[in-house]
Amino acid sequence: MNIALPPEMEQKITLLAQEAGTSVNGYLSAVVSRLPEPKLSHEPADDISAKLHQWQAAEGSPLLPDTSARTLFSRWRAEDALTSEEERQREYALWTEIEKSLQNQPGLVL
Repeated sequence: MNIALPPEMEQKITLLAQEAGTSVNGYLSAVVSRLPEPKLSHEPADDISAKLHQWQAAEGSPLLPDTSARTLFSRWRAEDALTSEEERQREYALWTEIEKSLQNQPGLVL
């Protein structure tokens, strides 16, 4: 791999590698190894599944251990298709009321 860097950046990297007592390649390898792993999935459902698993592991009590976010979204779409307009309006009014109530809580950040 070749990377075109401005001369001052090349010099900075070279000096940092020397200070660390390693080659430029060794220094850059060490720096890159500390970077976060790239996301391999750009599917929102997959990202949400990963977050759910992370939260479940942190809580120690899985909410839906065998249900993927993709499956949940499918279920919710099917449920939404059966929801009447009147039910939608009631739910929207409820959530609007909840949101207003939460906004009035001092120190709560939404």
